[in-house]
Amino acid sequence: MLVLVAFLALPLASPARALTADHEKFDFLGWNKQCSAAFGHYAFPKVGEAVVEPIDTRVGTLTIETEEHASKETLLISFSGAGTWSAETDSAVRAKLREDGYGLMGFVETLRPAPVVDQRDLPRLIESTDTYRASETAWLASPWRAATVYYSPFASECALMLYTFGDKPFYRAVLFRIGNPTVRDDRALAHVTNGLLLFEQGDALGALEEERIAATMAPDFGPARYQLAALLTLNGQLEQALDELKAAIALDSKYKKQAREDRNLDTLREDPRFKTLTK
Repeated sequence: MLVLVAFLALPLASPARALTADHEKFDFLGWNKQCSAAFGHYAFPKVGEAVVEPIDTRVGTLTIETEEHASKETLLISFSGAGTWSAETDSAVRAKLREDGYGLMGFVETLRPAPVVDQRDLPRLIESTDTYRASETAWLASPWRAATVYYSPFASECALMLYTFGDKPFYRAVLFRIGNPTVRDDRALAHVTNGLLLFEQGDALGALEEERIAATMAPDFGPARYQLAALLTLNGQLEQALDELKAAIALDSKYKKQAREDRNLDTLREDPRFKTLTK
């Protein structure tokens, strides 16, 4: 369970949601250029019931103002009950948020539910908020599980953590400030290391997933792009592997020599594109 800066969390449910909702959907709609994120949070009845539209709708923003630490929730839509959702209203509010500058996607870190390899301090590095170096921390109690981290592209000290209710499709979000300016690279390196250890243990799919997480959350971090290229090669995904290798070399030319000597890339070795990239 991750320790979280619990400045403000979206409530799990309104009374209607708590009593009748079967599952939820959380849409991350994007950042603006400050520490502010837009979202859509919807609750639905059981599949097969007459009502297939949301029975609880919340669309709005979470914001931490300059020099503040507590986040503020602003709801542009807050409807509860069957028949309250309107596609037209929902679409109009989303359009207004885009007009107001929301829609920047930033960077996304996925946290797999699978256990982290218990070596090299990886459980602490990946499964706690130590790497964020936030000034205040609090447990978000089990069975909530951190599932996704959205990092702001401009206000690099801000992130939004999305929790799921164990493995159930219910969601809770927390916006917080980061005290570590290199947190994405630090956490990406932890995912890279976890992936390599998983591969050594025979979990090729888990290893590939971890390397992909690292490269996605930190696309300018050379080790993540290079190791993803290697794992893609070993999994036979050669076109994607070449793309990742090209990206890694563009970030750091040292990967040319490393690739020429890397046995994990043997399958690529006779490809003319590989020879051009590593020349």
